[in-house]
Amino acid sequence: MKRLLKKNQHWNLSIELPDEAMQLYPLYKRYIRGRHADGDMYPPNPETYREFLVEGLGNSRYLVARDGGEVIGVLVFDIFDDGLSSVYCFYAPEAEALSVGTTLIIRLSQLAASLGYQYNYLGYLVNDCRKMSYKKRFQPLQVLRNNTWQPLI
Repeated sequence: MKRLLKKNQHWNLSIELPDEAMQLYPLYKRYIRGRHADGDMYPPNPETYREFLVEGLGNSRYLVARDGGEVIGVLVFDIFDDGLSSVYCFYAPEAEALSVGTTLIIRLSQLAASLGYQYNYLGYLVNDCRKMSYKKRFQPLQVLRNNTWQPLI
């Protein structure tokens, strides 16, 4: 993962607020069309985007990656008392080879640590879901089983 961070170190990262999020909708739309045309999020529409990623409890932020001034990836996250929680990531489909999602998760974990948080919650892990299996690459990893956090082995 160190090589990946080095490869993408030239990206300009910023944290943006929900009131700026509708400007990111065109990228979300391209992402859903390019990566999830077979899923229940297709076809994308502004209202669904707003309900899913803009309207919330007031604790959401957007980690935005720009390459040469162009937005190539966004990681929506929530801020909690004990950590950050990755909500959803979307990126330019043509930039998939740059591992945008992985890079943003690493950067958000670094941000959490720099803010004194111990955790970056990656959300649900569904073992049989290919699109969620990436979460297993981030170590150390814990899962909540029977109301107890346990290492995932």
